[in-house]
Amino acid sequence: MTQGRRSTTIRNGVQARRDIGGQLAPMWSAPADRVTNLPSIRELFFERQYSKSCVDRAELILDLERMAHADKDKLPADDRFRYVMSLRAIVIHLERIGIDAKTSIMLSDLMTALNDLNHGIVAHFLKPRERLNRPPDSSLMWMARCSYVIAVNVLTVNAGMSIVSACEYVARTSGAVDRVAAARTVSVPNALRKWHTAFLNDEVKNDLAANSFKNRFSFVREVVRHLGSNNPRAIADHIIGYADELSSQKPPS
Repeated sequence: MTQGRRSTTIRNGVQARRDIGGQLAPMWSAPADRVTNLPSIRELFFERQYSKSCVDRAELILDLERMAHADKDKLPADDRFRYVMSLRAIVIHLERIGIDAKTSIMLSDLMTALNDLNHGIVAHFLKPRERLNRPPDSSLMWMARCSYVIAVNVLTVNAGMSIVSACEYVARTSGAVDRVAAARTVSVPNALRKWHTAFLNDEVKNDLAANSFKNRFSFVREVVRHLGSNNPRAIADHIIGYADELSSQKPPS
């Protein structure tokens, strides 16, 4: 028997309502004072999902840290196998949280293609394009430059600094920005200004770095969440530190 659109179905004295997954589930009668003290199905569902996501996240972090730092005496830090196994950890994480195989197939393809390089097999999407002129700077260098420019952008937009002061601050705070500057660069602050202008005007030819700058607000939001602070200088300092880590990596020759 039903009453109105929102009433529940009653069978054999037991009410049934649709749970969060849309399925009919029993809803037993209880005194009002007891019902108010019981957590709702929705609350219990989200509590369990949150607990599971925390465990999944912790397992992914441990797996990635293990791939990055374990057995350094046997496996160099930049060995290709570390990258292969790091991708494997991410693929397993995606499967663990319920992402279907079709969605994670690109990462699986990249993982197997990297491993095949150890056997002399080059996947079609890893074959370099033929170039007649000098090859451009690596994506690693451009991603580091992009991060420094995002720090400059945070300081100019959110901290009220002039472009000159912001570039000087980044050059002074960073311990590695000179590593991604051109070989004959005289002034690092001037190089930062040129990169900043190029990114703002969408003149950067490296697609990965250009896209990362366009999506810089998502990156900054993650930094704010990580720091628990909206202080522009603290955010810029964190991004500079991240850029220094990129700059310290060995670029491809």
